[in-house]
Amino acid sequence: MLENKLTVQDIKIYEDERGYLASLWNIDDGHLIEDRISVSKKGVIRGFHADSYIGKLCFCLHGCFKLVTWDIKKQEKFEIILSENSNKRVYIPPWFLNAHQCLSDKCILLYKWSHRYSG
Repeated sequence: MLENKLTVQDIKIYEDERGYLASLWNIDDGHLIEDRISVSKKGVIRGFHADSYIGKLCFCLHGCFKLVTWDIKKQEKFEIILSENSNKRVYIPPWFLNAHQCLSDKCILLYKWSHRYSG
């Protein structure tokens, strides 16, 4: 899964009358070693940033946000709205700029990183 390209995938949901269980990631999806959470208030924009060696798998845990990426090599933009109900995950490879804007009162974004960040 951790190819050097942007991918959007469905999250596996196991639902019954009590609620649901979601499978966000497993080792077969690729080697991811660090988790980070970004919490934002409505309207907050986390500006474009990128790393030369870190790939990021993103999930919306709470709320709704717009994720925008920019492929530096191809000069291509990608946008997607992710919410706690969208059941989507996005893998952002190294060298892709990415930013997000919180569209709901509060957003919680989970990043799973391919490498440790030392900065």
